[in-house]
Amino acid sequence: MKLLWIFLIAAVSIALVGTVASLVILRPSNEVTQPTPTPTQEAIVYPTSTIPMQDNVWTTYTNANYINSMAFEDGKLWLGTEGGLLMIDPISETYIKYTTSTSGLTSNLIHAIAIDSKGNKWLGTNTGVLKFDGTSWTTYTTDDGLLCDNVIDIAIDGDDKIWFATYDARCTSGVSVFDGSTWTSYTTDDGLAHEWVDCIYADSGGDIWLGTFSGVSVFDGSTWTNPGVSQHVECVVEDSKGNMWFCTPGGLIVYDGVNQNKYTTSDGIGGHWISDIAIDDDNNVWVGCGYSGGLSVFNGQTWTAYTSEDGMGWDWVSCLELDDDGNIWVGHTFGGGQSSLIGKVYTGAISKFDGSTFTSYRIPGGPENNYITSVAVDDEGNNWFGTGYGDSGGTCVFDGTDWTLYTDSYLRYLNDIAVDLKGNLWFATDYWGLIVFADGAIRAKYTESNGIAGNNVRRITVDEDGRIWIAAEGGISVYDGTDWTSYFWQDGLASYNIWAVAVDRSGDVWVATNDGISQFDGSTWTTYEEGEYIYSVAVDTDDNKWFGTTDGVLTYDGKDWTRFTQEDVLAADYIRNIYTDIEGNVWICYSGGSILPGVTKFDGTTWTTYTTKDGLASNWVKDIVMDNEGNLWFATAQGISKYGWGFVSDPLTPQPLIVSP
Repeated sequence: MKLLWIFLIAAVSIALVGTVASLVILRPSNEVTQPTPTPTQEAIVYPTSTIPMQDNVWTTYTNANYINSMAFEDGKLWLGTEGGLLMIDPISETYIKYTTSTSGLTSNLIHAIAIDSKGNKWLGTNTGVLKFDGTSWTTYTTDDGLLCDNVIDIAIDGDDKIWFATYDARCTSGVSVFDGSTWTSYTTDDGLAHEWVDCIYADSGGDIWLGTFSGVSVFDGSTWTNPGVSQHVECVVEDSKGNMWFCTPGGLIVYDGVNQNKYTTSDGIGGHWISDIAIDDDNNVWVGCGYSGGLSVFNGQTWTAYTSEDGMGWDWVSCLELDDDGNIWVGHTFGGGQSSLIGKVYTGAISKFDGSTFTSYRIPGGPENNYITSVAVDDEGNNWFGTGYGDSGGTCVFDGTDWTLYTDSYLRYLNDIAVDLKGNLWFATDYWGLIVFADGAIRAKYTESNGIAGNNVRRITVDEDGRIWIAAEGGISVYDGTDWTSYFWQDGLASYNIWAVAVDRSGDVWVATNDGISQFDGSTWTTYEEGEYIYSVAVDTDDNKWFGTTDGVLTYDGKDWTRFTQEDVLAADYIRNIYTDIEGNVWICYSGGSILPGVTKFDGTTWTTYTTKDGLASNWVKDIVMDNEGNLWFATAQGISKYGWGFVSDPLTPQPLIVSP
C-alpha cells in the first residue's frame, strides 16, 4: 500500500582520458562572476517554529511530506513517512512528529503502520519492526525471529496476530507472523509465489492474502495457494461481496474466486500504476495511482478521476484511508525523475476529499527530501545541504529558523559543497561540472570545456591560499583565481578514477584514487598503496593524513602507515568519507550496503560509534561538517542530524499544519 523507494547506487562509468598531459585555461579576469549568470528558480521558504535548546543533544531534521502509509485511531490519523512517524489531529489541524532523536524510533523511514485492538502502533521500517504503546517503544529484528528487517507492509488478523511483509535483496524474504510470543515465517519453500512480498491483507473469512512481485498467495491457516494472478501486486482489498481487488503496475484487477476482470486507463482510471485501494460504505472503489495518476473512484458503472487541477495536493498517490465520516484521505509522495510532474505546484502531503472539495495539509520545515548528499556552512553560519531524489531534489539552506530551497536543475545531484575564502559557495555536481553560487544565484559554471578534468566532480577542497582543488572523474584540477590547471593519469596520478583530494599544511596535495594514493609536492607525483581502492582523504589538526579504503582506514604521519579495521576499532571496513573537525576529532563515514553501522569518532584515544539508537537520523552518513558554534551536522540518507545545541524538553507537542486552501 505504498511505493517503496529503492536507492540504486549507479556504477561509475569509465571514460578514456585524452593524451594532453595538463590543461591551462586563461580567463580575462580573476573574478568568479565573469561568466554569464545562470538564472535560478525563485527560492521557496518553509517556516519552522522555535523551541528552547541546550547543549549535547541530537536533533533531527527531516521532510515528513513523503507519505507511505496511514491508519486512523479515535479520530487521529497516524502516518508512516520517509521522515518519521506523524500523528495528525484533523479537528485542530495540528501534528506531532516522532523521529530518531525525539522517540524510540530506530529509523525515520516508516514503510507501514497498523494499529491492533489494544491501541499498539506497529511500524514497519528498513531496520525492523517497532511497537509503540503510546509510552514505550519495542524493537523486533531478525535477532528476535523476524525473517528480514526491511518490513514493507503489516496486517492484523482476527486473532490479533501481526503479519509482516518483507523484501530485500540482501536477505531471505517472505512473510513473518507474530502471536505475541512466537515468530513464524514463510518463504517460497512453503509455497509463496515470490519471496518479495509487497502487501498483506486479512479477509473476512480469516484467510491471509499476500501481494508479491510475481502474483498472489493465499494462506488458509495450513496451506499456501497461488491464484492465477502473475503480475506484481502492490495491494489487496476485499469488497462487501467477497471479491478481491488487486493493485498492479498495469491496472486494477478484480477477482471473484474464479474469474478476473481488469480496469485500466482506457476504462477511465487516471493512471496505470495502482498504488492503493479503499472501498467505502457505498461500495465505491477509490483507487490511488502513482506516477502522477492521481485519484480515481468507481461507482460500479463509471470512473471519475481527480488530480491536482481539481484541488488535490499532489498527483502522485501512495496510500488511501477512509475516516468515520466517509472522507477519503490521500497520502502523497514525489517520484523523482517524472518529467510530467515538473512545474506543478505541490500544495500538500495529505489531501482530504469530502466528496466535493479537497483540503490539503503539509508539514512545515525540513529539507526538500531526506536523501542528503552533502553539507557545508557558509561565512554567515547558514547550513547548506545537497539533496537527492532526482527531480524532487535541490539545494537547501537553513539559517537556524527557516528553510530555503533552490531548485535550478544545476543545483541537483550535489556530491560536495565548499566555501571559498571570499564566501562563495562551490557545488560539485554529478553531470554539470562545478557551480559557483553567491547572493542567491549561480554566478559561474565550469565544465570540461572551461578546463576542469571532468564534469562528474566528486570532491572540492580550498587550500590556505584560497585555491580551489577538485577531484573529478578523469583527474584533478586547481583554480588559482584566474586559471584552471588539470592533472591526469599521464601526469603521474595513480589512476584516472579520482574520488577525493586534500591539501596538507606543507601544501602537498593528496589524492584518493581507485588504484592507490597520489601525493603531489608541486613538481613530483608519488604513489602509495598501489592497487588499493581509496575513497576518501582528510588531514587532521596534527597534519596526519587519513584515507578511507575498502579495507578500513589508513593513516600516515609522514613516516609510518597504520591501518585500522573492523577487527579492532571500526564498525565496518568499507569507508566512504572521512571528516576531521577543528577539535582534532576524526569522523569515519561508512558506505551504504548490507551493513549500515552509523558513524565512528576517534578523539585521539577512544573510538566511539553513533547510530540511530543514539539519535542519528540514519546509519548511512554521507557527509559531516562542524559549524562555528561547534555543532556537528550530519548529512544522511534519511535526513539531517545535528549534534550540539538541541531541544531542552520533549518537543512532542502539537504543531500547526500548513493547510490549503
